[in-house]
Amino acid sequence: MQTTPAYLPSGSTLRRRIAERLFFLGPVLILAIETSGESGLVEIMNAGLHSGYTFLWVFAIALIYKFAFAYGIARYTLSTGKTIFSGLRSIPGPRNWEVTFITIIYILEMAAYGGFLVIAGQFLLYLIPIEIPIHWIALITLGVILLLLWKGSYERLEHVILGMVVILFIGAIFSLSALNVPFLEVAEGFVPHLDPKHYIEIMALLGAVGAGLNLLLYSVWLHEKTGGIPCTHDLPEKMRIVRSDLLIGFGLIALMSFVFLGIGASYSDSVHIGEGISSAYTVSVHLFHTIPYAAPVFIFSSFILLAGAVLSGIDGRARAVCGILREAGGVQIPPKKLYRLILVGFSAIIFAAVFIGSPEYLIKNVSAIASILFAIIGFALIYIDNNLPQGHRGSRLWLAVMAVGSGIYLLVALLEEDTILSFGIPLMERLAIFLFILFLFVRSDLALAYRKGVATRTDLLWLILIFGALSIYGTFRGYNVESVIVSFKDIGPIIAGIIGGPIAGAAAGVIGGAYRYSLGGWTALPGAVATVVAGVLGGVAARRWTLTPLRLAILGVGAEAIQILILVPLLTLGAPHTEVLDVIRYTLLPMSVVTAAGLIMYLQIEEQFKRTVDMKDLISWVRQEIDPDLESDLEKP
Repeated sequence: MQTTPAYLPSGSTLRRRIAERLFFLGPVLILAIETSGESGLVEIMNAGLHSGYTFLWVFAIALIYKFAFAYGIARYTLSTGKTIFSGLRSIPGPRNWEVTFITIIYILEMAAYGGFLVIAGQFLLYLIPIEIPIHWIALITLGVILLLLWKGSYERLEHVILGMVVILFIGAIFSLSALNVPFLEVAEGFVPHLDPKHYIEIMALLGAVGAGLNLLLYSVWLHEKTGGIPCTHDLPEKMRIVRSDLLIGFGLIALMSFVFLGIGASYSDSVHIGEGISSAYTVSVHLFHTIPYAAPVFIFSSFILLAGAVLSGIDGRARAVCGILREAGGVQIPPKKLYRLILVGFSAIIFAAVFIGSPEYLIKNVSAIASILFAIIGFALIYIDNNLPQGHRGSRLWLAVMAVGSGIYLLVALLEEDTILSFGIPLMERLAIFLFILFLFVRSDLALAYRKGVATRTDLLWLILIFGALSIYGTFRGYNVESVIVSFKDIGPIIAGIIGGPIAGAAAGVIGGAYRYSLGGWTALPGAVATVVAGVLGGVAARRWTLTPLRLAILGVGAEAIQILILVPLLTLGAPHTEVLDVIRYTLLPMSVVTAAGLIMYLQIEEQFKRTVDMKDLISWVRQEIDPDLESDLEKP
């Protein structure tokens, strides 16, 4: 006999059916707000401004694929009672590599949220009768969002989002009615057309339309809604309900995306985008002069959409990172307290990003990087689905859509090599020799002495010299971006600190920092000091933590954040404000990713060597204790 899961309301048959139909709609609407607001006012409107309706075919591909993606996530969550992040941890390979990089992306995306709030402040400022600095509006909005989230109540979040959805739907229909949509041009936009000049734009749109890695957050909200209770008795029926709810949610996403694209396309020939000004804001000002009755509705709806995206995005990412830290990172802090600590950390990043400027640059770069990882996660979702019980797996159609969609995402990423090069892959290539030296070091007598705890002062000196030299190599093999050296110089001192303690890390940092300072430039001093700080951080982290890929990733990102967000502004007080902001924009992302990746690779080399040594010790013990003659027998021909 089939039973109703405990998380569904009871009552009469009609009432229960209505409740079931509406029960799963809440997480979908939260997802719709989050995905519509993340890049709709930036990537999609910019696409309309520059290319009209040309890329509607990209919209169709993105929405079909991401609908299937969300549907697969829902099936896993309802079937197992776990979030998709638990499933990703089951993927073969280095331990927790998937959730580690997702966590890094989620943290970096907080900088983009600072851009969202700046744009939202521009909108609201145009509607209020008094003059208030835009940054103040952005920070006040952030404060209100924190107050709404501080309790950690999913029910409160769902109620607030429902009100926002109603406002947005009315605003979208009203704004669309004010546009003169050229239906022939719209129809032509669904015909695929590839131009090498547009690969970066296509890739960004694939990540922006329907969002990317934030689709994984749907699992978090669905898990909160169901209380983590698996649906084992009537999963097919519940998935039919989820499918209809997802159609509603993705219908709203499609509507909002088309509105933003249409507004951008309608004013592509008459709007001049000023430097440092949001294109969405510029178009809105133009709307006031051309369609006065529609502009206030659009502007207020845009503010609500951006605020809703930040509200839901912070909540979902905080819940996801909280779960990842507790499950994969072994953090023992109570969930509610950890959730609030993450909120505070996210708010600090957003606060700093509000004053960085150029929000569209941040959003576009993070979106492009996330789309690469998103394609890989698409294949991972197929693997996870295949491990579900036979009756809970996806259909052949679902598998086909997921396989083709994930392949398209990877193909577009590989077509434009310059796109990948722009985000730190050159440093990854130059990191190869560094990793080869690490491979040799791990197998050396010096590393063995530190493993056994018998290292001498001479060993300490050699450790400092080796990793100080590697820090110099990291600077030497860096590359210039706007007269600033983008490098991986901090990896050497951090590893020296991990192996030999804070003193060893600091000393290796002094060697690498001295070389960086000798090269000169207005960022020479903060670059040199940061290398020493990184070495100390490595030593402190090794003494306080059991090192895991996730914790090393946090250490790498944290070391670069201290350098770029704190030391550069603090130690270059005489430098022009715009140049400091350029350094932050150009260096934070690639250096954080490469440093984190280098530290994780070091841990993998170390653990692989230990497993090899342990296996050799086991074989030796078996030979000596069980069959002393085994070794001589094996050596016989």
